[in-house]
Amino acid sequence: MRHLLTAPLAGLFAVALAGCSCSESHVRDDAGAGVDTGGIGDYACLCCDGTTILARGPEECPALCATHRCEDAGPAPDAGSCRPAGDVVCFTQAPVAGDPFTAEITIGPSSSGTDCYCGQALVAESSVSAERVDLGVGLCPPEAFCAACEPAPTARRTFTPAREGRVTFRINGTDAFMLGVAPTGAVAEPTPTCIRSAQLDGCSSIDSVEDFDVDRACFRDIVPDGARVTIRVEEACGACEQIGPCTVTVSDDNRIWVEPTRGQDLCDHVCPGVCTHYEHVCVTPPLPIGHYEIVIPRMIDSGLSPNPTLDVGAAGLGEEVCHGPRRGG
Repeated sequence: MRHLLTAPLAGLFAVALAGCSCSESHVRDDAGAGVDTGGIGDYACLCCDGTTILARGPEECPALCATHRCEDAGPAPDAGSCRPAGDVVCFTQAPVAGDPFTAEITIGPSSSGTDCYCGQALVAESSVSAERVDLGVGLCPPEAFCAACEPAPTARRTFTPAREGRVTFRINGTDAFMLGVAPTGAVAEPTPTCIRSAQLDGCSSIDSVEDFDVDRACFRDIVPDGARVTIRVEEACGACEQIGPCTVTVSDDNRIWVEPTRGQDLCDHVCPGVCTHYEHVCVTPPLPIGHYEIVIPRMIDSGLSPNPTLDVGAAGLGEEVCHGPRRGG
């Protein structure tokens, strides 16, 4: 499978991301008798700049939020005033020089899996040179009243790569991954893809990452329509290594290609001569209803089905299942 590399992007990749959209987000306030609603209700409508207006139910939110003037909130915050966030970039087709290219930025899951967002938005700023895109991405407001969880916020921006080649994406000052732009006139086939950022320090770099053998992969085997699936993979035998970018691409035959990478630790210190199981967290694009086969090119054959599967349905969430020789370990 291919490693996608995105080239020099010209122009300003200015990502001013949704901050003010009246009646866009609502959350139930379940504090019960402890909330003085004045007879209005205990459903909180989160409007525009994070203002909360109480209502009797979600159907009242559009009208109530419309009474709050969005422009009164003042200018949208800049990324530097928000909590740093954003480590997954997704797109629906490979970039081609001279053609508009749309990218979506979102927040990958934490290791705890207890992420919760409540009417917050991503705000981003960027600058572009021939070889690099610098993104400053923040979550605004950094904290929010929350009694019901919503999906991680996303932002979409369209820009035009100037020429073919390679470009390094940096997010909040740290190298995240590299992409490649196809030459002008190339046909961009639909290839929904998400890339999660590398987690490297000064002892490695994204231009020296490599594939590795995977001995276990874990994910939920049933997810609802449109869900992003978290796929956790483990190195078969690592030692003093760092987590590189993970690219997940969905092909038109409903195969999910998972390509994690690692960086060699180049610092001058002694590494233990034993295998260490490092976990890499990968994220799929939103998946439509269907039956999918997960393909990990460097997955070790453990005598089980070499390619595990998952089902995307109208609703429901399955249990996390693990495939590989360390299953249950």
